[in-house]
Amino acid sequence: MKKLIIILLAALVVLLALWVGLLARQTSSTTPKDKASDYSAVYLSTGDIYFGKLSWFPKAKLRDAWLLQRTGTTEQARYVMVPFRSALWEPVGTLWLNAKQVIFWTKIRAGSDTERKLKDAMTDVQNSQTQPQTGIPQGTGQ
Repeated sequence: MKKLIIILLAALVVLLALWVGLLARQTSSTTPKDKASDYSAVYLSTGDIYFGKLSWFPKAKLRDAWLLQRTGTTEQARYVMVPFRSALWEPVGTLWLNAKQVIFWTKIRAGSDTERKLKDAMTDVQNSQTQPQTGIPQGTGQ
């Protein structure tokens, strides 16, 4: 019985050492440009693209959600990010997602233009609670 406990403890120590080694290797191989921010992009089966702070527990949800909208003509299309709370029906709080409708999602790169614009826009919205943000130009589409 004593031998079995020693063998199990030794196996546990070996597994723990392997896990720590893998974690250290993964952390050291990530370059600064590959660091993820708190924000994610979510592409739904409807064709809508949302940005925000994504979490999956207990259900898929986006906090501080923004919707990417296309404006203008096909020749001069522009993309703007609009706060989800500025939608026609004036939603409040978290955007709960149907996980079955999520085609893909990805983290936004830390330090990217998109992350900076989301952070700046959230600061602007929080500073001007009386007037909702109408949109943030994101460049032109071709």
